[in-house]
Amino acid sequence: MYKIPLPPNTPVKIDSIGEIAKQLKFAETAQKVRQTTLEVFAEDESASVQATMYNTAQKVLKECDVIKEVSYSYPNKHYM
Repeated sequence: MYKIPLPPNTPVKIDSIGEIAKQLKFAETAQKVRQTTLEVFAEDESASVQATMYNTAQKVLKECDVIKEVSYSYPNKHYM
């Protein structure tokens, strides 16, 4: 999950959702977050999944200036 602040001069109504998405470049930002997540998860050589999640979140915050908060949640599954 990531949080993007709303544009200040656009009313939050069902009819203005499309305009808000355009102003925030939502589709581009969502694609960038997805790409960054996949890249870091595939390429990061950290010692733990928690470190990989942290590294991913830091990269998203650095590369997507419109995003102010990021959180990831992975299932806690262990296979023997």
